[in-house]
Amino acid sequence: MKLSRTIANVALFSLTVGCAVGACLVTSKVALVALAVFAAIGAITCIIKTFKAVFQKNEIQKNEIQKNEIQKIISESSCIINNFTEFHSLEKQKELHQSAKTFLKENLAKIGAKYSVVNPKNIIKCDLDSIDLSVNFENSSIFKMAYTNGVMGDIEQDGNRQEDNHIVYGVASQFNGCEAPVKMTIEPGKAVNVYKDDRTQGPQAQLAFSDEQVELINCGGNLGFNGLCNLLDEETKAEIAHGYFTPQQSKADQIINLLKSSGTNIEYPCVENKPKGGNKTVHQILVSAPALGIYAHKETEKELPLEQKNEIEFLMAFYSFQAQFQLCLDLALESKKPVILKATAVGLGVFGNKPENVAKAFYAAAQNYVDAFKENRVQVIFQVFKKDTYECPNGKEMVSLLGLKNIDN
Repeated sequence: MKLSRTIANVALFSLTVGCAVGACLVTSKVALVALAVFAAIGAITCIIKTFKAVFQKNEIQKNEIQKNEIQKIISESSCIINNFTEFHSLEKQKELHQSAKTFLKENLAKIGAKYSVVNPKNIIKCDLDSIDLSVNFENSSIFKMAYTNGVMGDIEQDGNRQEDNHIVYGVASQFNGCEAPVKMTIEPGKAVNVYKDDRTQGPQAQLAFSDEQVELINCGGNLGFNGLCNLLDEETKAEIAHGYFTPQQSKADQIINLLKSSGTNIEYPCVENKPKGGNKTVHQILVSAPALGIYAHKETEKELPLEQKNEIEFLMAFYSFQAQFQLCLDLALESKKPVILKATAVGLGVFGNKPENVAKAFYAAAQNYVDAFKENRVQVIFQVFKKDTYECPNGKEMVSLLGLKNIDN
């Protein structure tokens, strides 16, 4: 009723204005036609503006309702139990993992995000020692490097880019899609505050998007999302806890065999959405590495021998890069648009993965995609954090091993 009265008043006002303008013209048929035209244009313009205002108001109300609904879902979510992977059978873990994926897809869609899961496509066909990094990417136009002084700012900037392309960020995470400073899964509703105190790449990348998105992904981890549940078996299922994958010596050979035969079963979550303040979407694929370094088993009987440690780091990094590359190729093929992958080397920080192992994995994975990337306008830019006088030493070493040239040169 209010809308009808508003439209009537607007039309009457427009008609009055049209009459005044028409009166200023000579009394003739031309004046009458002008009067009618002015009145019609004024009325139509005001009606369009009124409908637009009403539509915008309804959208705001709709978004507010959805936001309240999401907050209610988050507040009603439960924490995952500490011994989840040890307590539950692998069959039960897979069931809960599937439920978590459904939860994420349905609820992330409510905030405008597209959720998917990416599997690596190719089984490893080479071993660590066979890769020669002296033949590298020094002259490549596809594989480059760039310095960054902060991933959050980069994502926000890419959310306002002018180019008609896809931007994909490789984002450090755990195998449950979440971040945490210790082996735990953050309580639902508290992820944003914890992430704000963590200045590493993974949490900062996720914080570039809405708080609701961050919290929903964390809820998925609490529901049982486990990117390794389709890789591991009953004997190795507990080598992962709260997304942290820390193999012990007695399981190492079995895990290496599983990775070589079934590594394509690993699942990496991908979320596409507009970052805060952005008008274009940005993709983030949440990738992970073995939690070694300060998280490794210290007991002599559990600690990984160097050879096994190197092999597991290499294999896990290989599948991580395979998934990132496959996602980008799929986007390019589907959209026929250029794609830029801003890759990061997960595991080179406190997880203690060796730069040479990760570099060889990057190189091996790239060989499966270099031709397809050329044909479909995909570019890979390896990101290295550098701010003021600090430059990430392990990232710098990996760039050097791969011969990656700065994209600005």
